[in-house]
Amino acid sequence: MKVLIVDDIPQNVYLLETLLKSYGHTTLTATNGAEAMRIAEAEVPDMIVTDVLMPEMDGFTLCRNLKGDERLRSIAVVIYTATYTDERDADLGLSLGADRYLLKPTEPSALIAELEKVYAQPRSAARAPEENDPVYLKEYNARLVAKLEKKLLDLQGAQEALRRDIAERERLTSLLRQSQKMEAVGRLAAGVAHDFNNILGGILGFAELARIDPGVPGPVVGHLDGIVNAAQRAKDLVQHLLTFSRQKDRKRQALFVQAALADAIKLLRASLPASIKLRTEFDSTAPAILANPTELHQIVTNLVTNAWHAIGSASGTIELTADVVWPKGAQRYVRLRVKDDGCGIDERIRDHIFEPFFSTKAPGKGSGLGLAVVHGIVESCGGNISLESEPGQGTTFTLLFPEHHGEVESHGPATASAKPGKGERILFIDDDPTLATLGERFLTMLGYSVVAFCNPVEAIARLKAEPFHLIISDLTMPYRNGLEVAHECMTVRPNVPVLIATGYNPAYNVDDLRRQGVSAIILKPYTMQSLNEAVVLALGK
Repeated sequence: MKVLIVDDIPQNVYLLETLLKSYGHTTLTATNGAEAMRIAEAEVPDMIVTDVLMPEMDGFTLCRNLKGDERLRSIAVVIYTATYTDERDADLGLSLGADRYLLKPTEPSALIAELEKVYAQPRSAARAPEENDPVYLKEYNARLVAKLEKKLLDLQGAQEALRRDIAERERLTSLLRQSQKMEAVGRLAAGVAHDFNNILGGILGFAELARIDPGVPGPVVGHLDGIVNAAQRAKDLVQHLLTFSRQKDRKRQALFVQAALADAIKLLRASLPASIKLRTEFDSTAPAILANPTELHQIVTNLVTNAWHAIGSASGTIELTADVVWPKGAQRYVRLRVKDDGCGIDERIRDHIFEPFFSTKAPGKGSGLGLAVVHGIVESCGGNISLESEPGQGTTFTLLFPEHHGEVESHGPATASAKPGKGERILFIDDDPTLATLGERFLTMLGYSVVAFCNPVEAIARLKAEPFHLIISDLTMPYRNGLEVAHECMTVRPNVPVLIATGYNPAYNVDDLRRQGVSAIILKPYTMQSLNEAVVLALGK
């Protein structure tokens, strides 16, 4: 069967042509009715499959012209269209001589079966109505207008769908850029964290030594306090970067919000000026949640500090509350809210406050990471965060944490009471001479007998020659890393505990190090007190 396909959309022509050829039929193609008439006169096909709405000559006119030509009248004609308004469309097409009126899309095998059935049946020799027949003209115009209106509505719908697709693509592109930015931040943070924490360790440590030196005059102690505070902020910034970029994952545990936040609330009360009141209210029936206590402290500290800055130098109140809600059916959530009566947040910037590095504070007053970190922590706990705010009316942050049914652990990390040393021998290894000197002085002041090395190979040789009660080693060093040092020490002195100090190394985590025999881990930069506590725990005092 030789079939002439008439359609102004190339994809439709291709699909129908491929289908017909796969069933052994030959094809001709035209893009409109006028072209189809010329091809039909030259080739006289067995069948014409035509669309309706086409430029130059539509499918209805093509049918009428075919039936008005003595030589072409016997050609089987099937109207195959996607634009259908009602049964009057089919009635007009059939009245003009079409043998079938089919709707796109039709299942391929069913379409072929219908076309072959049409070809096999006898065709009427009746003539189509004349072009100037008023009844025909009225119905023809009505059907074309109806089909054009339907086509216009379809196009409007497609345009709206395209607009939504473009908006969604722009949204996804924005998310991709954000993800790439965070990946870059993560690489940057991981790259600088170790070296930067080592530098901060020296600044903090020697400032602390100077502060406790009885010969330092009072005014100088105040200056040293400023150095310590600035270095501490730099340390917190590195932690923000690592937390936000997810390079640093903290272990989560079941905990009660009120108990976990007790220490943070004490610190906040001591930090806030007298003009600002911190009111707290916790529902004692609130269930446990799964979170990291340090991250929970970080969340509340960031939100309360932001509330303080929003109130400024005026008098105000910050409310910190926790209760139970059921926002999603039977699932219980602990709702943590931080509310202030400060300046509020303008609607224009409200959608941007959780973006990294976005800040409304003056240069040097904020990193722009605080709320981004809070948002990341809450989402990683399976919760969500929202805010309500109006300029001049204050701000309320609402955090929802899903209930956790596991056993509640201690809400804070285990700490040992600071006990002075009694001359225990400690081998201290750090490739940074500043930190090696600092560690030696800290531990000596705490009552330990210390031998410090910058070269781990030399330190291991000394360990082979002399007994020690504890080895403290940096993790990232030349010649030997801390884990290799630990393995060699365990071979030489299997009963001597190893304490690893690190300024951050993404290749290892705490659990990995402990599985490989490390007794304890301390993060740089550390203070004399935190170092002493780690030593006490490692020695089992």
